[in-house]
Amino acid sequence: MNTKECSSASVSTKCNSGFYVVSNACSACPSGADTCDATGCLTPLNGFYKDGTNCKACGLNVATCTSWFSASTCNSGYFKTSSGDCSRCPNGASTCTSTSSATTCLSGFNA
Repeated sequence: MNTKECSSASVSTKCNSGFYVVSNACSACPSGADTCDATGCLTPLNGFYKDGTNCKACGLNVATCTSWFSASTCNSGYFKTSSGDCSRCPNGASTCTSTSSATTCLSGFNA
């Protein structure tokens, strides 16, 4: 059930994340939207950014972004480059600042 709150068995007044109220029922938000209304995306999910009334996917290996070309944070095992994309950390690194500089190593690896 996608209803969070209701005023009766058939009237939804508030919906769970990813849904919005339309005609007293909960309807799914567009792809990539955490919150939305009848006009479209209000808040994007992680891995998506808001573009007008749409939520669009971030680039590859990007956790959060402000546009396709501008990563805010990268997925684990990747670092943000000066050009705003995400590149893979060196082998054995879970976090890094460049392709040759590990800041946190995976179990069994040394910095």
